[in-house]
Formats: sequence, structure tokens, C-alpha cells
Amino acid sequence: MYGRFSEVLQTGYSNEIYSDSILNYELSGLGNFLQKDTNLYLKEYGEGMISTISLRGSTASQTAVFWNGIPINSSLNGQTDFNSLVVNSFSQLEIKKGGGSVVLGSGAVGGAVNLADKIEFGRANRFLATGFAGSYETFTGAVQGVWSSKKFYAKVSATYGQSENDYAYADTNLKNENGQYKNSGFQYVLGNQINENNLISFYGAHNKSDRNLSGTLTAPGRSGLVTTYDRLALKWNNSGTRYSSSLSAAWLTENYEYFPVKNQPLSDENKGRNFVGTYDLSYFLNNNTRLSAGLDYNTAHAEGDDLPDKDLDRVEGFVVFGSNIKRKLRYNLSARKGFAAEYSIPFIFAADSRYKVSEILDIRANAGTNYRLPTFNDLYWQPGGNPDLKPEDSFTAELGLFLKKPAWSLDAGTFLIKNDNLIQWVPGSSDFWMPQNIQQSRNYGVELDFDYNLKLHEHQITFESQYTYVNARDESTDLQLIYNPEHKANNILKYNYGAFGLRYRLGYTGKVYTTTSNTQSLDPYWLSDINADYQLNRYNLHVIFSLNNLFDQSYQVVAYRPMPGRNFNLTIHYQI
Repeated sequence: MYGRFSEVLQTGYSNEIYSDSILNYELSGLGNFLQKDTNLYLKEYGEGMISTISLRGSTASQTAVFWNGIPINSSLNGQTDFNSLVVNSFSQLEIKKGGGSVVLGSGAVGGAVNLADKIEFGRANRFLATGFAGSYETFTGAVQGVWSSKKFYAKVSATYGQSENDYAYADTNLKNENGQYKNSGFQYVLGNQINENNLISFYGAHNKSDRNLSGTLTAPGRSGLVTTYDRLALKWNNSGTRYSSSLSAAWLTENYEYFPVKNQPLSDENKGRNFVGTYDLSYFLNNNTRLSAGLDYNTAHAEGDDLPDKDLDRVEGFVVFGSNIKRKLRYNLSARKGFAAEYSIPFIFAADSRYKVSEILDIRANAGTNYRLPTFNDLYWQPGGNPDLKPEDSFTAELGLFLKKPAWSLDAGTFLIKNDNLIQWVPGSSDFWMPQNIQQSRNYGVELDFDYNLKLHEHQITFESQYTYVNARDESTDLQLIYNPEHKANNILKYNYGAFGLRYRLGYTGKVYTTTSNTQSLDPYWLSDINADYQLNRYNLHVIFSLNNLFDQSYQVVAYRPMPGRNFNLTIHYQI
């Protein structure tokens, strides 16, 4: 079955995949992993606090996040807190850059992220245990068990972590007070290969984050936030000689409890629940021509101290015509339309292609329209919600190439995002803010990704370098959008010899403006990390020691919220 993130349906887009061989060692959350292993920009409100993503200069709600193909962006605020997701229990992390609303739905304007569990029958049973200890009394533990036969697969994993998180603020006599957090998660996957044509799979996850909310340089922190997520999904994959199909049903709940003064009973609580149903079908007209279609049904409910009891229901469908011409040119033509009572969902379309110039060179291109639907908070927040909001809409385009030689590869591309009807919260006629469709923006930029591999006998050297330039501007003022660095780079050098490994990372984040008038900004900064690892194969152990912020750089990602200076962590991984 061709999932919605598959290269078949996303032929002309830039895609990155990270496997479990990398993810299994990461215990500090998806946000931390993306900061260090990719060149994506995340807006983090202090170490371990809320972390949101920006792809190609888009807003956090314009990046769609999926769990095994199920959309999990909050129905309340439209975003995902990347520090609430632990990646070590997943088999695969998929990152798709560029507009993708036709196939993926609302919010996939800058791109999309999918946390996936691959079901592999006949694989050896295994047990993994990982322990993590670091600065600021940070401790995390994780266990995972996998059982597999020819027709049955089961994976169960659990994670728990906590930290005092009381790092010192550089160049002051202050420290990060009220920054403590506790995170826990439980996840399981079940699969049954009924016969060669039918697969049933079941996924479940529970995550809880209990965080104090750190203060700033100008104000102490006293508040706290407890977030809880529960997710269940059932899938049926069916395939034949000329077709493949997938039917899924998912139940998602989210609960946010805000405490103005932590450890006191007074709190503010809002919650949502979603039912998501999808059906996908791909039919091969011949060996080189395919017709794919999908149907989505979503019913969401929200209620709380700041939200009335409300429901949002929508039905959407898409169709994709794909062809492969002489194994040189592959292309897709696609369209999507949806219906809802609260707003008019626009008709959107896209085209993407990839041309194989030679054995070492591919050229890709895509263009299309996208949208982002208003959330419960946008429509109904009390006070300030605006039920008359329109969906955001955008046009995106990309042109890129991929060049691969035996020792090195280069991926280069340029992109454009033009947004209209952007939803922005502005001061209203009373003493509160309210959302309006008032902003237009234009983002364009360049992405470069270079990899080099050298092997000399038992010595392995790998160099990875990524650079992104983003010019994201408000068209009404021609000023740079806030919290969008123009320049960002990430460089990783790895050395391996036998059981020993060494890794050095040097990352750069350019200046970001913190006010829409572009009169205030945060300084650019370089960050270095180094880690050494050794595999004790005799004892099934893998030990990793890391020094983060090696040169003790003073920096802020969000204004008045300093990040940690030099710190360390030790990870011990055991597998049988």
C-alpha cells in the first residue's frame, strides 16, 4: 500500500527519512532531536518547555504532524508541542518539505512530519533498555520489547523522564527557576498478517507532560501546565494484483490543564477529542499509470473553561493521477475538495514531477495550492474567538535537484510560499485580542544538503552539511516575519573505527526579529556539541557520552528566555 507519505504520491517533493537505528538512542524528545540532527528551526520557550516548528518560514500551525499517518495537530490551537513527543519508540521519522495539503489535508503548507511504526514480520525478537542521565538532575529511562513471527507482530514501549532543569542564566546571577518537568509515555503496536492480501494493525499511545513553566529574565515563573494525550488507531490494508487499499479509524483526545500558581488547586482546563476516518485506494490502469483517491472524515469536539461545547465536522476527498514515462519521467496531478458547515473549504490542486536526467542526477518540481483551517481557539475562544474566519490559503512551488556520486551527494532546491488570509490575533475593540484574516506573506528561499563519505580500511568518516536561506516577509509592510531566521546551517562530522565513534556538530542560527516592527531582535549564535560512543558487544551495551553547547555559548531562542550553557549527558543502551 502506498501511504500518503510514500515517494509514489510525493514524487516531486523533498523527503527525509530517519530510521530506528538513530531514533532508539534519543530520549530527550522530538524537538531536541530535530534541533541537533536536522536543519529545521524550532521555537523553544526554554529547555524542556513548549517547542513548535517552522518549516520554510511557515507558522507552527502550517506544519502538519502525523502519527502513523493520522493527523495529530491540536484541534484547539492547530499546533504540536515537539517536546511532548518521544521518538525512541518509533521505527521511522519522515519529514516532507513543501506544500502537501492535497494529499495530507489542512496545515501541510510548509511541510509535514510523520512518526511511523513499521510492522516487520519474521524479524528476531528483541528487548531494549536505555538509561539517560545528565546535567540539572535530568534522568530518563525507556524500555521496549518486540515480538515477531510470520503472521504476528507486537511492540510495546514505555518512557519516563524528569529534570530539575535549574540551569544558570549566563552573565547573570539568576537561574532557571520553576523549570521542573516530568514526562511519561506508553505505546504499543499490534499487527496480524491474515493472508498475503490482508493486514490488520492496531496502534495505541498515551503521553503525559507535567511541566512547571519557566520564568524569564524579567519575571519569575510560578505557573504550570499538565498536558495529556491518548491516541488509538485501527487499520486494515488490503491489496490485489492491480490495486491496494487502506481503511483506518482513529480516536484522539487531548487535555490541557493550566495552573496560574503551580501546586495550588485553581486551574484552567480545556480539552478536545477527535474521530478521524480515512480510506485510500490506488488502482493501476497499467504498469505505468495509476489512479489514487482518498476520503477523510473528521469530527471534533472541544469544551473547557475558555471554550463552549462545540463540534466541528468535515468531509474531504482527493484524487491523484500518476504516471511513469519510460522510467525517466514520473509525475502526479492531484486535486482535493472538502465540505464543512462552519467555513468553506477551498478547492485545491497540485502537480509534481521528477525527471531522471542520468544515473546520478534527478530533477524535481512541484506547485500547488494549500490551506489551513481555523481551530477551535480561533473560532470560539472566550473572549475573542471569531466564528466568521476564513481558512488560510496559499500557493507553493519548488524546483530542485539531487546529484549522487559514489562518495558524495548533493540536494539543492529553491522554494516559494505565498500566503493569503493568514489568521492573526490582533487587539480588538475591547480589552482582549481576537483573530482576523488580515495578513498576507511571501516566503522564498534556498535549501542545500551535502553528504560526503570516506572509508579507509576500518576508518569511516562522514560529513553532513545543511544550509537554509528563508526570506519570509509580511507583504503589507515588507518586514521580516518574527521568529524566522534568514540563515540557518547545521554541520555534522562523524568518525567511526570499529566499536568506537566520535561525532561533532556545529550549528548556526541567524538573527530573528521578535517584534513585527523589526525594531527588536535576538543575536545570531553558533552551537557546538560533541559526543563519543563505544559498543561493548560482549555485553550488548552501547555507551554514549555527550557534551552539549561545548563552548558555553549564551543564547536565546525566545526573547528573555535563556537556554542552557555547557552541559553533559550519558546514555547507556542495552539490547538482546
